[in-house]
Amino acid sequence: MGGHILLCRTADLDDLCEKPPPSRWPVKLLPRFDALVLATKDKSWLIEKANYSKVWRPAAHVEAVLMVGGRIGSTWRYDRLARGLRVRISPFAPLATTVAKAAEREAAATANFLGVDLATCEIARSWPTTQNALSLR
Repeated sequence: MGGHILLCRTADLDDLCEKPPPSRWPVKLLPRFDALVLATKDKSWLIEKANYSKVWRPAAHVEAVLMVGGRIGSTWRYDRLARGLRVRISPFAPLATTVAKAAEREAAATANFLGVDLATCEIARSWPTTQNALSLR
C-alpha cells in the first residue's frame, strides 16, 4: 500500500483484498485524540490536505472526528446539558441523508455510553470551503 509492506494473517487475506461495498462501511464518531487519527505520521489516507488543520489544531489539540467511508469527514463536539447531551457535527462537505442518519445514531450511542439522553444532534451544513457531499457510495 503506497509503497509500504503490510503484513496480515493468511486467513484474512481474501477479506482484505476485497473492498467491502460502501453500504457496509461504518459511520463512526471517534473521540478527541483517538488512536486511529494519531497512529501514523502520514495522514493522507485519512483526510484531505485542505481539512488537516480542522482536525490537528494548534497546541497539539486533536479534534473528535466523524469517520465516513474510512476517512475523516467531519469534526464534532458535545456539551452536557440539564436535559441531556447536545452533539454538534461540523462536516467538511454536506452529508448524504444516510450518513447524517448514521451520525445521529452514533450520537445517541455516545449519549447512552455517557449515561444520559441525547438532547439534540445538530449537523451544520458544512465548512464554507467544501463542495462535494459525503456519502457511502
